[in-house]
Amino acid sequence: MFDSLAEAYYVQGNKSKALENYTIALKLDPKLESARKMIQELK
Repeated sequence: MFDSLAEAYYVQGNKSKALENYTIALKLDPKLESARKMIQELK
């Protein structure tokens, strides 16, 4: 869920909210490589 929300924020250009939600998604599922990659891209 947080991964999808983060993607929506990213598409809208809200990178801070995207980063926040990708971070939550990764904490909930540490194996989520897509979130890990996007966090690296957004930092």
